Amino acid sequence: MVDIDLLVQELRENGHTVADVHEVPPNAGEFILVIDGQEFNLDQARSILEKDLEK
Repeated sequence: MVDIDLLVQELRENGHTVADVHEVPPNAGEFILVIDGQEFNLDQARSILEKDLEK
C-alpha cells in the first residue's frame, strides 16, 4: 500500500507544489498527482523525489 500523504508531504518539503491528487478507478490501482502544474503517475513522482535527494 502506498502512503500517498507521505509522498505528497515529501514533495512539498522539497519545494514542489502539489495541487491535487487523483485516484484513478480502483481497478487501475494508480494515482495521478499534479506536481508543479504537470500531471505525474506514482512512479514519476517517486523519480522526482529521487532526483531531489541527489541534489
